[in-house]
Amino acid sequence: MAEPSSSPWTRELVKRSSDALQSAPDASAARAYLEGRGVPLEVAAAHDVGVLSPITVGTKAFLGWATKHWPVWGGLVFPLKDPMGSVTGFQVRLLPDQLEAGQNAYSDFQVSRAHPRAFGMHEALPAVWLSQRVVLVEGVFDYFGVRAAGAPDVIANLTANVAGPMRRFLGRYAKLVVALLDTDLPGRAAAFKLQQMGTFEGFVVSAPVYPAKDAGALLQIGQTNVLTDLLSRHVVQGTH
Repeated sequence: MAEPSSSPWTRELVKRSSDALQSAPDASAARAYLEGRGVPLEVAAAHDVGVLSPITVGTKAFLGWATKHWPVWGGLVFPLKDPMGSVTGFQVRLLPDQLEAGQNAYSDFQVSRAHPRAFGMHEALPAVWLSQRVVLVEGVFDYFGVRAAGAPDVIANLTANVAGPMRRFLGRYAKLVVALLDTDLPGRAAAFKLQQMGTFEGFVVSAPVYPAKDAGALLQIGQTNVLTDLLSRHVVQGTH
């Protein structure tokens, strides 16, 4: 059975990892990596992004997962929250010097399956209410790229495939979904599929092309103005 969201151990883990990222001496490599990707520490703090400190709390399932996927120091911790701010899971991103050849940099742990597995949903919801738009991206750094471009109504789906829980969320809150999924073949195929499904869920999907593999790449090279210009042309009529 899934652990209830925002249980004491999830809240403690989020706070401890976030505090460690901001001030722990052993977290200097994680801080440098974030800033090198264009994410200032104050932005990371606002989203409770953290870095692993040794785990002493958690459910048996989480502790078993952590021993396989979480290094003692350095993995970035991205808490996943539902619209009300309860923690529903975690995504961990290993730093480049922690990766072995062929290893996936990301690993996920779900606390609750009742809500979409996404990053930034809680932070985006107030803006989504006003704009009736969701800018949907794949990864957490794509999310920060779109936020830096001035669009707070962005959510990271964490994968190209937009599953049922996320589609239901979009159908409830959005009239327009701007699908800034990766511009590789899986991302374009997922955007096309979402365009078809949006008809049944009650939202319109626009999947504009932009000159990068993903929004995170534009953030890293300081060209989020490309996203600003693109998104200014994708608004819901009557909301601005």
